[in-house]
Amino acid sequence: MPPSYRAGQQFYDAAVDALDRQGQAGDLTLKLDTYLERWVTGIETGQIEDLKALAQKAEALAESMGDRARLAQWRVRQAQARWNIWADPEPLERAVELALEAFGLADAHDVRTQSYALFLAGASCTDLGRLREAISHQTQARHTTRR
Repeated sequence: MPPSYRAGQQFYDAAVDALDRQGQAGDLTLKLDTYLERWVTGIETGQIEDLKALAQKAEALAESMGDRARLAQWRVRQAQARWNIWADPEPLERAVELALEAFGLADAHDVRTQSYALFLAGASCTDLGRLREAISHQTQARHTTRR
């Protein structure tokens, strides 16, 4: 693992610990953003052993906060992991579901999340052999980026 990623993981873990020590006064939005970034370091380094536990914590926090935008970002990250890390039919099916959920949750002006969610849905459908559906998602993504 590159030293910069190890340092990043340690930083994000320390940030979550510090926020937890603040109790009720801890900034939950910052905590959720930290979870999102910690997820990225795990994916980028292949350190995926603790990602399922991290996913459960982040998802529960996003849902309890009612933060649709961050929940959409979370769903995109989950879909991406299922598309390119856990590559067998069940995770690919789930990747499509998560990506489409992310698209629906994203803010209307969040073209990045919406278009990437549709890309992931299309790529996962391609890998599943569902080419018409893949083309539909990719076409919709292209239209999303042209707004």
